[in-house]
Amino acid sequence: MSRQRAHEKNLLDTRQEQTLALRKAVRTLIRDFKKSQKQGDRRRDERFPFVEQVSATTERGERYLLLTRDISMRGIRLVATRSFLGQKLNIEITTPSGDRRGFMVRVLWSCSVGDHLYENGCIFLDTSPGLAPPSENESVSSDDVP
Repeated sequence: MSRQRAHEKNLLDTRQEQTLALRKAVRTLIRDFKKSQKQGDRRRDERFPFVEQVSATTERGERYLLLTRDISMRGIRLVATRSFLGQKLNIEITTPSGDRRGFMVRVLWSCSVGDHLYENGCIFLDTSPGLAPPSENESVSSDDVP
């Protein structure tokens, strides 16, 4: 085998080893996070991933475009560029069918998760007037929630 070929084979072997080591490290990281989440979650209601863009209006009439992170039967987590701790927000969510649903929420907790980035934990207070209510075909029972 020529020196050039031997060098190329060594490079390929090194890259493969690096790829395997990287995959193992990421797999371990994911497993560790999953394990810690199962142990640390004391909520009454199961949370479901729910990543959607929503419109939020404060009691002073300021409007913001926010991102949801997850949702449960009692609350929703919003990601924003500021903390809304203690405030009431009127949020509007557009359903896959295009209907808009509105909810009044109160922000119970807020924490910084990056530079100018906050998670805001909200509890549902009421539905918002003036937006499409669920149709009669959309009655919800506790069995409907996954």
